[in-house]
Amino acid sequence: MEQRLPNLYGGALPIEEDRAEPVGQVWLFRLVVGLFVASRVVLAWHQTIGSDEPQHAHVAWAWVHGFVQYRDIFDNHTPLFHLLSAPLVALIGERADILALLRCSIIGLNLVTLFLVQRVCTSLFSAQAGRWAVIGLAFFPPLYIDGGEFRTDVLWTTLWVAWIALVISKMRLNKKCFWGGFLLAACFGVSLKSVLLLLTAVAALGAALALQPRFAPPLRKVEPIAVLKGSALALAGFSILALSILCVFIALGAGPAMYRCTIEHNLGAENVGFLHRLLKGFRDPRLWFLLPALYFVWFALGQRSRSEHHFRVAFVVLFVGFYPLLLFGRFCSWERLAGLRIFCSASGAPIRLRRIE
Repeated sequence: MEQRLPNLYGGALPIEEDRAEPVGQVWLFRLVVGLFVASRVVLAWHQTIGSDEPQHAHVAWAWVHGFVQYRDIFDNHTPLFHLLSAPLVALIGERADILALLRCSIIGLNLVTLFLVQRVCTSLFSAQAGRWAVIGLAFFPPLYIDGGEFRTDVLWTTLWVAWIALVISKMRLNKKCFWGGFLLAACFGVSLKSVLLLLTAVAALGAALALQPRFAPPLRKVEPIAVLKGSALALAGFSILALSILCVFIALGAGPAMYRCTIEHNLGAENVGFLHRLLKGFRDPRLWFLLPALYFVWFALGQRSRSEHHFRVAFVVLFVGFYPLLLFGRFCSWERLAGLRIFCSASGAPIRLRRIE
């Protein structure tokens, strides 16, 4: 029978025997990651080429040959992914299997995403929950199939999961604000769909703060001057990267063209307003995905200790719960990716909830 000791909150704390890592799960975790990498290398040559992949490769090729994105060639994505891919395209050279080799480079981003998901889940729940999250996510179709394509959304998802991992980390507030702003700018530099996830994060944070009687939110212990300082640092981190990108394109004479391609084109691509699609989407059964998140935060967490750690758990779970509401806008099916990765982290809650007591 498992023996447990009381912790500071009156709950139960496992003794050393209970903390031992299950050997079988560890080996299963290693096997899944190894199979993921090996099979994805094979699929890089045999998976059907997506419609967007040649477009992204072409834009990176244009940078290599001295063309300027937006000014000389059309593209409706923000430029960071193509700028980072250009050196790789130059290294590979012009060859028939360039897309397969570019897909192999994407595997590294997927591994970083899996590592970040494990880190988030381990931080919130337990090491076992972190491993199970990776085991369940590695061959999940949006990551395994769609995530294997050479496209901007793979880097975008990795950056967003990194942002979530940073937000819930125990890093000093000033550093967290600065690098959080910098990562947020990187997300916008890859895709303007970051607006949707930013709105989701704001809604989740607002809902978690509204439940203050049940939690001990980190902001409760922070002085107003510290909040202002943190906001200034976040703005500074965001501005350094965002303004650098804008200044480069303005200096290259592509500023107006960049606005037309990334803002005007994307806003004018839809004939139906977002509010109309949102109201129509409320009939979608995915709306009920919010209810388990609210139940978990209000009852499962609220009946336990009022710790700052529980506040972080509440934020991530609410983030997952609110995300389908923006999916109802149906901007793009790829918007599922980041939310599903975070959901796999949050799914560890019922498995090892006692670990956070």
